[in-house]
Amino acid sequence: IVSLVQGEVEKMRDAIDCAERGLRFEWLTGVDINGEIISPIYWSLKDGNTQMVRFILSDLLKIRADREMYYYGREVLFQVHPDIVQKLCQECPEVLLDTLFAGLMWHSK
Repeated sequence: IVSLVQGEVEKMRDAIDCAERGLRFEWLTGVDINGEIISPIYWSLKDGNTQMVRFILSDLLKIRADREMYYYGREVLFQVHPDIVQKLCQECPEVLLDTLFAGLMWHSK
């Protein structure tokens, strides 16, 4: 939460690096503040912090693996943020093209 309030990507990276792979997507798509779940992506968009939005989307759409399975946050991203394309199109189209679509390219057929 501190990294979001301060808008510092490096602090966010350090915080997310502590998360287990199975929890990483949850941490990047929702923050519990006094019982209310808030999206770090939408929070950063409201603050105009496109660097943080890029970091979160890039991290969610990075393919990771361990001995047991692969991890890719596309499904979680669209479950939690079904209107992400519309929001990015309206508020920050450059992130839509160079971060979101680039990350989704790995899953296209």
